[in-house]
Amino acid sequence: MAPAAKLKRLIALISALLLPLCLSGCIQYVELSERGIVQAVGVDYIPDSKVYRMSLQYFFQSGEGGQNQIDKTQPNVLKSVGEGVSVFDAAEDASVKTGKDLLFSENRLIIIGSELAKYDLEGTLSFFVSNYHSHPRAYVAAAKNTAEEIIDIRFKEGNVSTDKLTNMITNASRRGTSPDCRIYDAMISLSYSSRSAYLPMLEVQEEKTDATVPQESGSSGGQGGSGGSGGGEEEQKEKTVVISGGAAFSQGKLTGTGTRGDSAGIQLITGDTPELSVSVRTDDDSKAATVTLFKLDIKTIPKISDGKLSFKIDGFGFGRYEERVFLSDGDDEAENELTLKVEQSVVKAMTDALEKIKTQYGCDAFGFEKLLLHSYPDFWYENRDNISELIRQAPVEITFRCQPYIEGIAN
Repeated sequence: MAPAAKLKRLIALISALLLPLCLSGCIQYVELSERGIVQAVGVDYIPDSKVYRMSLQYFFQSGEGGQNQIDKTQPNVLKSVGEGVSVFDAAEDASVKTGKDLLFSENRLIIIGSELAKYDLEGTLSFFVSNYHSHPRAYVAAAKNTAEEIIDIRFKEGNVSTDKLTNMITNASRRGTSPDCRIYDAMISLSYSSRSAYLPMLEVQEEKTDATVPQESGSSGGQGGSGGSGGGEEEQKEKTVVISGGAAFSQGKLTGTGTRGDSAGIQLITGDTPELSVSVRTDDDSKAATVTLFKLDIKTIPKISDGKLSFKIDGFGFGRYEERVFLSDGDDEAENELTLKVEQSVVKAMTDALEKIKTQYGCDAFGFEKLLLHSYPDFWYENRDNISELIRQAPVEITFRCQPYIEGIAN
């Protein structure tokens, strides 16, 4: 290449790199310390007044020492509420009332109220995707009652209150008792024919706990501990949040709720269970054991026979004895019986989840349509207008085997 040509290419490359530095920005800039950094959002619908109500947990940073910092000596959670004829209007109203621009890109949790869940879930979530660009890994959960009562709880664990809720969802998923759901998971699931989604269900309960900030702490707007000093047993209880099951959506709307057992069954079938602990007893109740299953390999295979759709689920997992009650080493008969009980418990969890979530509610939380589309695209195309109903009615055969062992002892 001639030197002149090389020089021209070099000049063009340098110009392309310098051009962005010469462009003047036209987007309004707001200092981070002047923003409300949203950590959790609760969205409710009030049918009487036909308005959306958005409740926010947020914090704002101080500018001490020329740097934005979080004062870890404070609860670090404030609440803002807005109402409007749309989710966007409610968010704008909350921003005006707060007096700060709300930063949603750090949002970690979206909670859907029970009344709003009766309407189009995809429409609600699309706001966060298209308008305020929430973090793509934000969790989505449903509230048993209102989302606002979840937002009202002030947890003192972690740097911000939302740490408690997100850690609880993550931990439940790791233990195989509740599938988590990110916003992109929900949007993808809602794009299939049945427009399904399954969200962890959050419920406020009163328990003896140190997890929440008591009212006397001066937390702004908090509804932490309900107990005062010197009260009785009931007064010592505090409001906290638990995962009580799951919310099943079909055609974009809430069709029913599942138990924690149903949630575990769904997570098993989808192959997203890192570990699951199962406690069983022998028929005569003389021996018992708790076995933690791990390295689970559960596969779902769709089948087409004589034009009819069915599914086959086959699984295997290793297990370790966490606890043995009156079960001695070398008691093969009892060990075999307990192993069978564990296998039956796993099959029952999956069977119950399928019966309720798939057959009764029409919710494809198991990803069956995706499997069918990949395995039998022609069948899916020919039956695309009725595919969700075919999946709902399709029989499912389940088999599962496990191999428990005693820690440090090879069977």
